[in-house]
Amino acid sequence: MRLSYTLFGVFLLVTFAGLSVAGPITGPISITDTFSVSSACCLNANEQFLYNAPVNGADHTFFYSNGASTDLGLLEAGQFGAALLAMNNSAQFVISGQLGVNSEEQVSNGKAIPVQSWPSTFQPVGLNNADVLVGTDRQGSTPQAAIYANGKVTDLGAVSSSLNATFGGLINDGGTVVVSAQSSSSPVSPNYTYTWSNGTWTNIGSLGNNTYQYTQANAINKTGEIVGYSAPTYTPTISDQQAFAYLDGTMSALGTLGGTYSEAQAVNDSGDIVGFSILAGDDRDTAFLYENGAMIDLNTLLPAGSPWYLTDAIGIDDAGQILALGFDADNSTDSTDAFLLQLPGQSVTPEPGSLVLTALGLVGGLTCIHRAHRRSRVLSDESI
Repeated sequence: MRLSYTLFGVFLLVTFAGLSVAGPITGPISITDTFSVSSACCLNANEQFLYNAPVNGADHTFFYSNGASTDLGLLEAGQFGAALLAMNNSAQFVISGQLGVNSEEQVSNGKAIPVQSWPSTFQPVGLNNADVLVGTDRQGSTPQAAIYANGKVTDLGAVSSSLNATFGGLINDGGTVVVSAQSSSSPVSPNYTYTWSNGTWTNIGSLGNNTYQYTQANAINKTGEIVGYSAPTYTPTISDQQAFAYLDGTMSALGTLGGTYSEAQAVNDSGDIVGFSILAGDDRDTAFLYENGAMIDLNTLLPAGSPWYLTDAIGIDDAGQILALGFDADNSTDSTDAFLLQLPGQSVTPEPGSLVLTALGLVGGLTCIHRAHRRSRVLSDESI
């Protein structure tokens, strides 16, 4: 069952600092690196991503770039790892941490210091490569999806009188925003997914009943292709959601790898999609790559004799880099691991990066919306 949840936190926009080509799979994938993590997120075009990992009993947030990890430390002594939300190709990222209420923070050399940032009513959850933030503005009585650019918060408003609560979301480089829309008067509301572009709302629909929808978007690429999961019917206890891809007004089901459930987590600009699916019998999650109209179990592409088992794929770039989650099948005590994978026949040519750390933050209540309390999984993916 999918659940919504509320997270109180500090939001950080951090700058650290770009790529290449795609091609057909011609052999087994290679494992570039492995990490013992509690959560991971946000692979960008330069083989950079974020992850949380335990250090002396407490989770620290790490930034991975050019084969090395930078420990960002704790945002506050005793704090668990931050919720990892989004990162762009310039390595600016948005994370949410468990700090106190009504204070504003910046992280510098691993220590929190006061800083002024965007208005406290705006709660960011994503950003694009033009450094435009998207999130939710809670200035009024009903939450509204909003963007923040050039020092100004712009509310996108309500979809309709019935779908008056909107929550951002995702944003691509063309400025298309993806939001969840609900009724503020209904305690258990279907989840509609809309795009907003130049003032126009578009309902992307669902894989089933378009009157009572339950559709959640997880990623959008520069062409406007959206991926996520959708249920054929709406009930409060959905168990048969399937991965979808939406492009140019058409939503397509991606199917499963034998089970009743799948979810698309990320899409690159070439349209390759990754995520996870339940296998036949509904007893195990497995990571998938969806390419050229086919869903492929990533475990079948691992080198022969590999001890690893991949349960989820959460990021993919145009150079064939995949960020996946899994564990060591030969070690019964092994917890969650993150894997940086490389598809064969593709290469990475990163642009020179800078390691400039500028962080903006704020503390406020972040109501994360319906991006999944993931079923039977070790990680939460921080949601919208």
